[in-house]
Amino acid sequence: MSCFVGVPYRSMDRERILTMSAVELGRALRAGALQSRAIVEAHVARIRAVNPTINAVVKDRFDQALREADAADAARAETHPDDLPVFHGVPFTEIAQGLGKSMVKNIVALGALSAATGLFPKETFLAAIRQALKEKSALIPLNEKAFDLGAEAVAGVCTPGGVRS
Repeated sequence: MSCFVGVPYRSMDRERILTMSAVELGRALRAGALQSRAIVEAHVARIRAVNPTINAVVKDRFDQALREADAADAARAETHPDDLPVFHGVPFTEIAQGLGKSMVKNIVALGALSAATGLFPKETFLAAIRQALKEKSALIPLNEKAFDLGAEAVAGVCTPGGVRS
């Protein structure tokens, strides 16, 4: 049974999970108030409910995602929060789907990585994205937005170079 640490959740709680930002989910995971499995199950249930109409997911990997969520929960149970990867549990695909295109999930992750590490200025990444998409310029605004949302997703959790204490 899925749960908010020790408390079974109902469908009402699934709706709350679906409306939480990546930052809220990350904080809830780090605080131990929410488990990865509950997040994945909520999203899988939503995909199953709407996919027959929108046909956005052609091949699901729900069983694998649940196994990965269980592994993430186990790792979190055995590891101090400061020792977990910065992006542990950040739902890049969900953020991308919120833009209407799951294909930009890697750009979301790139934005998060950029914000967390501070290795290169944002404009360096955006210039590279624009250059890569110069033949498909209509996709540039979508990718720029995905980059920004990735950066925003970790803004409340990370500072350049690490996790906020």
